[in-house]
Amino acid sequence: MTQLALFEVPRRDSREITWELAFSRSVEVAVLAVFAARPDEWLDFRDFKKVIEKYKIGCCFGHVLSHISRAGKTVPKNIYFGSDHPGTPNYLGFKTVYMLQKGATA
Repeated sequence: MTQLALFEVPRRDSREITWELAFSRSVEVAVLAVFAARPDEWLDFRDFKKVIEKYKIGCCFGHVLSHISRAGKTVPKNIYFGSDHPGTPNYLGFKTVYMLQKGATA
């Protein structure tokens, strides 16, 4: 083994870089700015298209919204399709929408 091998920095793949960027402060600020521009509205994934495209974080953006919600900055609400809860014959799935928490700031 050469000494140079002792100082090699492990390579990060593009997925690690994308996830790191997705949970960065700059993305959080951009997401909260979208919420602030549309107060008292329920927003979903498609409402953040410009943020997703700018940072190229579509693969993990749902996790970003969930993370911001768990931090208490937004309020989540599930909208069910076909019936009001899973397990019924007409159930067709759900989507989660989010609203800015009153008094939340970036």
